[in-house]
Amino acid sequence: MSPPHHFSLRAASLTESDSSFIISAFDASLPYLETIGSLAQWGSTPFSQRPGWVEETQQQLQEPKRNHIADMTNSLRVFVLEAELVEQGIGRKDMEGLHSRVDDDGRRFVLVGFAFVRGNWFPGYLPAVTVAQAWPLQVEDCLYIEVMVSDARTKDLFRGVGAALIQEVRDYGRARGKKILYLDGWAGNERKLVRYYERQGFHEVAGFSLPRSQKEPWVGSLMRLTI
Repeated sequence: MSPPHHFSLRAASLTESDSSFIISAFDASLPYLETIGSLAQWGSTPFSQRPGWVEETQQQLQEPKRNHIADMTNSLRVFVLEAELVEQGIGRKDMEGLHSRVDDDGRRFVLVGFAFVRGNWFPGYLPAVTVAQAWPLQVEDCLYIEVMVSDARTKDLFRGVGAALIQEVRDYGRARGKKILYLDGWAGNERKLVRYYERQGFHEVAGFSLPRSQKEPWVGSLMRLTI
């Protein structure tokens, strides 16, 4: 068991390094999901091989900058979670395939996860009846984690990445006067992901089902956490 690590959250930059990390972490999630019986959550085709996906993701990474220029403070924010590398026992072989950076003080950080977070927003794919159950809070009081990924390649070195991501986003929301953090998760595979979010303090608002062409419906759960 690896020791506790110091995690920190920062806004994703427009550098090739952050873009490459986010794309590769999406891809790395699929083999891991397969090992736990959850491949149906996102399918087996690597994200980077899906038509138009890389271009769409890179455009999303540009969105926070455009929103900042337009003073749209409650739109998309992309955050990267890092762990400071201080253990002497982690060698070069352990770091193969991982993304890291060195700051101006010479400290080394490993990129371990990311989150796309939106304010004043609910995803359009949610059924209206599901969103209706999220009220009576005003949407201005809410943050929504659109997607959150812990880099599966780092799980043997850094534990608690998902919990740290949630806590950091929660702190971000609290500092901005938000009251509720929402997300939705896949409810297949015996609701393993839903139970994980419940262990992080989320409560289920409502379940939902989304039709898919020539596939079983995608079943999910809308969840909320008091900030």
